[in-house]
Amino acid sequence: ELYLFLLNNPDVTVEIGGHTNNAMWPDSAFANQLSTNRAKAVAHWLVTKGIDSNRVQFKGYGWTKPIEPNITEEGRRKNQRVEITILNMNG
Repeated sequence: ELYLFLLNNPDVTVEIGGHTNNAMWPDSAFANQLSTNRAKAVAHWLVTKGIDSNRVQFKGYGWTKPIEPNITEEGRRKNQRVEITILNMNG
C-alpha cells in the first residue's frame, strides 16, 4: 500500500520510523541499531522498487516511543513496529 501511495503521489516524502521494545532489547544501543535497520530495510525496499531515495527517510527510535506497555507479550509485539510519517505533500 505504501509503495502504491508513493508511486501515485510523486510529491510526497515520508519518514520510515523503526521501533523495538525494551523487554527483549534492554541495551539501548542495540535497540537503536535494530530499529534503524528495521526502518532502513523498508526504505531500501521502496527505493529498489523505483521510489526516489530523496523521498524516503528512515530513522530508528529504539524503544523510546512505545505505543503499549512492555509488560505483556502483546504489548511488546505491538512495540516492535515500523511507522510511516508523511513529511511533505508538496514536493
